[in-house]
Amino acid sequence: MTDQNNPFIFGAAVGSGLTALAVDRAGADFLLVLNAGRLRMRGASSLASYLPLRPANE
Repeated sequence: MTDQNNPFIFGAAVGSGLTALAVDRAGADFLLVLNAGRLRMRGASSLASYLPLRPANE
């Protein structure tokens, strides 16, 4: 997806599928997937992603 004339790489950190879909449609070169996004959308703090609350691959 990178244009040969553009020296920049566009990446985004995403935490949910909706955000990843939007960034992919925007033309991101890579995605950094985070586990904290699902917990933050449920009202938990970012530090909750360090605790073994749920399996990361569910």
